Amino acid sequence: MNNPQLSAIASVKKHFIPSLQQIFGESLLSVMLYGSAAGTEYNPGTSDINIMALIEAPAPRNIVELGKQQSRYIQKQRISLQIQTVEEFLNAADVFPMEYLDLMARRQLLFGKDYAETITVDKRHLRHQVEERLRGSINAIRQAILASKGSPRRLKLVLIEWFGAQTALLRGLLRLKETSHIPFGADALAGDMAEAYGIDGTPFAELSALRDGEHKTATATETAETILVALTQLSGIVDKLEA
Repeated sequence: MNNPQLSAIASVKKHFIPSLQQIFGESLLSVMLYGSAAGTEYNPGTSDINIMALIEAPAPRNIVELGKQQSRYIQKQRISLQIQTVEEFLNAADVFPMEYLDLMARRQLLFGKDYAETITVDKRHLRHQVEERLRGSINAIRQAILASKGSPRRLKLVLIEWFGAQTALLRGLLRLKETSHIPFGADALAGDMAEAYGIDGTPFAELSALRDGEHKTATATETAETILVALTQLSGIVDKLEA
């Protein structure tokens, strides 16, 4: 099999799912693949294989046994495993609406029942989480500027790392605007988000250039300053949105 993504999924089905079934028995009710491995952005060696395993009841001893049997395989295959009871899974969409919307948009059922089909996300909860993440990002950028001690190189590295972790937030912002098409790359997301909210997308373009080492007109410090302005503006807009 020449496709690394299909090979990875086939390996999980052959080697990991049977182990889950053997260890958890009838308590294992569902196994879902989600994220990049269930979409088109999977990169071998860098992308995690995100798996959600749903069980009937808490089973700490079974989880211990799974760790004994499969820890090496989990590490080798870059499996990011979430184990929840069905009740926990069905009752957490109000706490993690962005994550649930991402899972619902890109998932593949590997075993059992697709419990994600029954979930709905309240737009009010999404708005609250998006605003909380925006305020957290504002604080993170300010702390990065402080910790850089005036070093553009240090600030650049922190900004690049921060930008790569913002894709879920950017998707959440677009979903608040009920955008029909949600891209998954950070650059496309930032551009679409800026257009949807009517803000200047230049700071995000400058950050992309900074990350890619392209010719740029702004320094890392200037980029951080303009990103802060954009995030503050976004936070104010989201705060006034009616969910």
